[in-house]
Amino acid sequence: DYDKEPGVVHLKTVRLETFEGKTGGVVITSQTGRYQESKQLVTMEGAVHAVTRKGMIFDTDQLLYLPATSLLRTDHGVSVLDGRLRLKARGMEASLKTEQVRFLSQVNAVIEGNHAKR
Repeated sequence: DYDKEPGVVHLKTVRLETFEGKTGGVVITSQTGRYQESKQLVTMEGAVHAVTRKGMIFDTDQLLYLPATSLLRTDHGVSVLDGRLRLKARGMEASLKTEQVRFLSQVNAVIEGNHAKR
């Protein structure tokens, strides 16, 4: 569902799927979004949920996707689950091409599981 104004497409119930880079792509869903044609920028807002093909999951309130550089970015709080790693941070930049993720501030990470041998 979308509403288009000059240069901007407003979206509802968004599902964005990419097939690229080392991650093999990502599926991102959100309540709303918009695509700014002049900036080639997708902004997704409201219960943003992303899952990479390798199984990394992250949730945030707002996410920017820049298709030209395959970059995901948020300045909002983000929760990440990747295997045994649970991480919360404020702000994130993730490259789908290189599979590198950078968390910007207030990072709190926990590796879960029982590592002791009996």
